[in-house]
Amino acid sequence: MAGLLSLLTVIAKHGSFKTPATDFAFLQKSQLAGFEKFLPNQSLPEKPLPHKNLIVHQFKSTGAHLKSSLRQQGGHLVAPEKKLFYVRIPKAANTSCSFALLKINFPDLPKTITSTQVNLITDCWLEDKVGPALKTLTGFTVVRHPLHRLVSVYRDFFERNDSDFIYNDYLFGILPKSLSFDEFVYRISKIPDRLKDQHFRPQRQFVASYLKRKIPVKIFKLEKPEALQKFLSAYGLEFPHLNQTPPYDYRVYYSGSTLKIARNMYASDFALFNYDQ
Repeated sequence: MAGLLSLLTVIAKHGSFKTPATDFAFLQKSQLAGFEKFLPNQSLPEKPLPHKNLIVHQFKSTGAHLKSSLRQQGGHLVAPEKKLFYVRIPKAANTSCSFALLKINFPDLPKTITSTQVNLITDCWLEDKVGPALKTLTGFTVVRHPLHRLVSVYRDFFERNDSDFIYNDYLFGILPKSLSFDEFVYRISKIPDRLKDQHFRPQRQFVASYLKRKIPVKIFKLEKPEALQKFLSAYGLEFPHLNQTPPYDYRVYYSGSTLKIARNMYASDFALFNYDQ
């Protein structure tokens, strides 16, 4: 309850009923035109009618996010031929791992495909029901140092000008693109973990449903790619290095107070995945 009250306080102070609507249907159609044969229904969904009233749109958008967050158990991509499934964790080699599994299911998937296209196709095939049938498969995922992962989110979505900004109408627009890193960390720390967007949700939440049901998931660290490549090689797969960025020092983004907030926010990730703070 305290977490929800903190979120409502941030929305009341920084939110708006009139932030621009993000047109995800247009993004999907524009990016996946020509890729229909790799989609479940071999076609793109019809674009919904736009909401002329931004206030109505904000409530519908927020309601849809809350419903999805509270309902979802997990999120994995299955390659039946290899008896393999991958638990997707955004900003932790997600694009590369998703491409590797999609390539099994669709051998003619072009290597020239963009990272955005890989992720949009993965969205269409992601399964969220965590059941006993998964015990007959081998599961794996990749995690990343929590502080580095958070900086990666900020750099990709808030610093870059050549990417679609997906947080315009997220929780009534409390995360505008103009946010400083310190303010970004402060505001997302006020969002209950279950309601956080997938890009900055604690990584433990992505594997919790599997661990709770005693479904084995091999966990690899992004910082140790050799172990992941050895695992994939056993299945005849390569680890493609997609969505790479030039090296940078993520630590320079953190002031003392922001570092403390981030460490507290991801304390369970540090403990579960054995990362140094």
